[in-house]
Amino acid sequence: MRFVDGEQVLEVERAHWSERHFDDLGWHDCRVHAIAFAASETDDPFDSTLSLDLDYILGWIPPPDGEVYFKFWVAPTTLVFRGAFHLDGTLHADLEPLELDGISRSPSRHVDGHELDDLWDWTVEGHEFSLGVTAAGFDQYIRAAPTLTGDQYLSVLARGGHSFARTPGW
Repeated sequence: MRFVDGEQVLEVERAHWSERHFDDLGWHDCRVHAIAFAASETDDPFDSTLSLDLDYILGWIPPPDGEVYFKFWVAPTTLVFRGAFHLDGTLHADLEPLELDGISRSPSRHVDGHELDDLWDWTVEGHEFSLGVTAAGFDQYIRAAPTLTGDQYLSVLARGGHSFARTPGW
């Protein structure tokens, strides 16, 4: 998909990513608007999810000569860790918005101390928080077309409120 704003163009190849695309994604400075841990609706303990409602930065536009501020292509996004369990973390935020530093992963050792091929230990690092979760993988859905803005985030009104929807928006 191609997005144009004046002279700025953004090419986005997909609106849905998964753990297969992990090395192509980066979450630095993405604002987190809401976090939800949903227990399994079945008796399967591996059917739980950890979801983040965030503003994903699809592109950083360097300032033109003589200017100092970047612009950003930002879109409301849902990030869902599938089969989530062993959730732990810290949160040290006053009333400041939560922002991500990044997300890392390593092979999981949470089941009998053995490394498992189909599970990962994910660490969601923020400026004022850290969440760890063991999960099979993730899905990330861009819920609406990206907006070119001078901020690394969208207002709640501009992004259409809070949502954990799992449907790409274009």
